[in-house]
Amino acid sequence: MIQATSISAYRDMEEKGYLDSERKKVLCALEIFGRSTSAEVAKITGIERHHAASRLSDLYAEGLVNKFNKRKCTVCNKKCFEFSLESDL
Repeated sequence: MIQATSISAYRDMEEKGYLDSERKKVLCALEIFGRSTSAEVAKITGIERHHAASRLSDLYAEGLVNKFNKRKCTVCNKKCFEFSLESDL
């Protein structure tokens, strides 16, 4: 269940334009660096990891990025999904 404070924080970010800014940063990172995990995108862009993960989920739901198999992340050393602008090859 999403807490009221989370909803409030999301709406505040949306009103201030942070979501659009973060979406653009995530898309640019994927365009330049290719397949990346959310932690890698966060490191590349300088946005918080959970924000990067949320923007990737949003972009995936909208069909703007693709989700691939898990691999060992170079940032957190755990198996994480990769995201990319490319289609499945």
